[in-house]
Amino acid sequence: MQQMGHNLTPDFVLQVPQFQAAFEDREMITPEDRKIMKQLDLKFRGKNAWPQFRSYRPGCFPWYLEREEAQMLIHGLEQLMGVAPRFKNDHDLLEPFEPDGRLLVRAQENGIWVDRPQKIRFPADPPLRLRMNMDALNYLKSLKKQNSIVEVDIHMMEDAVRDKEFDRPYFPFMLLIAEKQSHMILGFDLLSPLPSLDEMWELIPEKVTEILANYLLPNEIQTNDPLIALLLSALEKELGLQVKLVSRLPSVEHARREFAKFTGR
Repeated sequence: MQQMGHNLTPDFVLQVPQFQAAFEDREMITPEDRKIMKQLDLKFRGKNAWPQFRSYRPGCFPWYLEREEAQMLIHGLEQLMGVAPRFKNDHDLLEPFEPDGRLLVRAQENGIWVDRPQKIRFPADPPLRLRMNMDALNYLKSLKKQNSIVEVDIHMMEDAVRDKEFDRPYFPFMLLIAEKQSHMILGFDLLSPLPSLDEMWELIPEKVTEILANYLLPNEIQTNDPLIALLLSALEKELGLQVKLVSRLPSVEHARREFAKFTGR
């Protein structure tokens, strides 16, 4: 995240699972926060003096910590208090160890927290099980291919919603499909990132196929998202079209501007 610079958008941050502790102004503190402070008989005063703790789950609104999350954050803050003063005096403390790139990790050994240089190995992402509407796919196969380019985009909405099925608010993702030359919106759908983003991504080929089946079989699909391009790559062989990764989607951008005007944003 540190290396992304200006490419680090709020959308990206909200899709990274994390626990966060921050000191906020009084106006940022919610009634639920105040209730906990009152129960603990804690009082704060001044700018950036009010502690706030939040749980971030991919695609969800920052929410209150659950018991297990709170315990994990407590461990993290305790280790921060031990490491931060040392880092202040030695800025190389958190640099990778040469030559194998190990990083400083805090770990418990016999009930005592100790430094442990360790190489971080991230688990492989589980494979996505893509879904498909075979009736819509077969219908598209029966259509004559049009000399047309279709743009496909998905972006996270700005306003969170709440569903009785889930315990926290989330941000819907809008799937938008537009014809490039005419700017015509072929279809859109609001997708939920719950119960997981992976399950939402698995729906993309099916949703795109169903929308196209109502209109046309294009000779090319364009998107500016590498993940969408990968998810739709199976359609290249099935439908004999090309999926292309591009830098801009003019028709989608036009549609989003019009939508912003309509909603007064």
